[in-house]
Amino acid sequence: MNIDLNQLLPITIKVAERQYKVRVPAEEEEIFRQAVLVIKEKLDGYARLYAYKDTQDLLSMVLIEYVTQYIKMEKEQKSNNGEMITKLEQIENMFDKHLSAFQANE
Repeated sequence: MNIDLNQLLPITIKVAERQYKVRVPAEEEEIFRQAVLVIKEKLDGYARLYAYKDTQDLLSMVLIEYVTQYIKMEKEQKSNNGEMITKLEQIENMFDKHLSAFQANE
């Protein structure tokens, strides 16, 4: 995937009290900013609920939460895709039967 760096928007985001300069597609700027807010809310939530040594512990908990959610979603999508393929094959078989019957009557 080739990305023209000149078409990326430079923004500064702050995560866990650190600022990062990143370049993002202009149409994705709001998504990045929303992601930063979600991360902050999650960090604050974990800070209230659990004892922690440093921010790294909180970041690790947030990362684990999101990666496990991602893996679950991937598995669900694969399962749904498998079900959809099965249904499409059933429809195709029905279509083929009807087409064969129609051609036989001609």
